[in-house]
Amino acid sequence: MRLKSWISAKLGMPEVRAEQMRLVREWERKQADDRDLIENDPLKAEVDAASHMLDERPFDAFPKLLDLAEQGSVWSMVLVGWCFGSGTGVAQSAVQAEDWYRLAYEGGSQYGLLLYAEYLDWRGDTNRLESVYEAGWAKGLSPAVFRLTRMRLKATMTLADRLAWKPALEWAGEAGHPGARFLLAKYLSRGWFGARGVPRGIKLVAGMLAAILRGDEDRPRPA
Repeated sequence: MRLKSWISAKLGMPEVRAEQMRLVREWERKQADDRDLIENDPLKAEVDAASHMLDERPFDAFPKLLDLAEQGSVWSMVLVGWCFGSGTGVAQSAVQAEDWYRLAYEGGSQYGLLLYAEYLDWRGDTNRLESVYEAGWAKGLSPAVFRLTRMRLKATMTLADRLAWKPALEWAGEAGHPGARFLLAKYLSRGWFGARGVPRGIKLVAGMLAAILRGDEDRPRPA
């Protein structure tokens, strides 16, 4: 198999790309820091008790979480959104899941922000999606920085405009975002950031291919 065909097989097959996307989303969700929000929840004891019931008694846990969410518990809003999204303890509903994730996001949850954004992305609501990512950017949330940069960075831009977005992509990559590291290598090697960046891009692509061959877990991934 020629190198180009091998790379396509590794990165272009739908099932491979789907797995890459899943791993990137998994990494992104781990960056959401809701620890203070959870610890300072005045209903924390009740939320903990209800959430511990989810695995074995989901139909008992869900109404308790819903009641706590309606009382204003932001982490309960996240959990209720997850229940509706996965059909745990309640009939599955993407509309309800999105609504509860929106409320969690509006209540200050970074985890809610990312999950709400995923539903907006799925529906193609790009205007609202950009505003959510802008809010995440203001919080220094690396997945939001990467996602907004990827949405706005276009080949049709002038070189000066593309260079204006390069620091954000660099920052997200340095923060460890696997998708940002992949896109930085890709865009540098294509000359998106000028001819001077091409040698670095080629070097990064070579390193990325070596990481694929080694099977490194912490490697750049398309997203």
